Amino acid sequence: MPAVIDWHAHHTPPELIERFAALGEKPPRMDPEDDTDFEGRISDMDDAGVDVQLVSPGAGVNGDRFGAETALDFAHLANDVIAERISYLGGVHLEQRPVVRTSGRDQDMADRVRQAVEEVLQRG
Repeated sequence: MPAVIDWHAHHTPPELIERFAALGEKPPRMDPEDDTDFEGRISDMDDAGVDVQLVSPGAGVNGDRFGAETALDFAHLANDVIAERISYLGGVHLEQRPVVRTSGRDQDMADRVRQAVEEVLQRG
């Protein structure tokens, strides 16, 4: 039976919201149904017959208003927090990349993606 994939889901980590606020920027908001505990999300997926969900930060987490360093820091933070929140599921976590010109930091993001893939391959 083919897998059902929800390819457009969001989680906006409170840690990311706090980082925006610390910089004096208008912080993104969490969707009302968003939660740091993914147990409810998994239950909802099971109820809906969804096998896989691709999760990225929600609306308002646009790196294009920042320089490359800040945008990459935000992307790293979001990636790390989401990876931690799903780690107990044994799932795959792929890195997101900010939509900004990263001027010389592309290798940094490529290294993080490579590391994520290698971790998945090691798990088998």
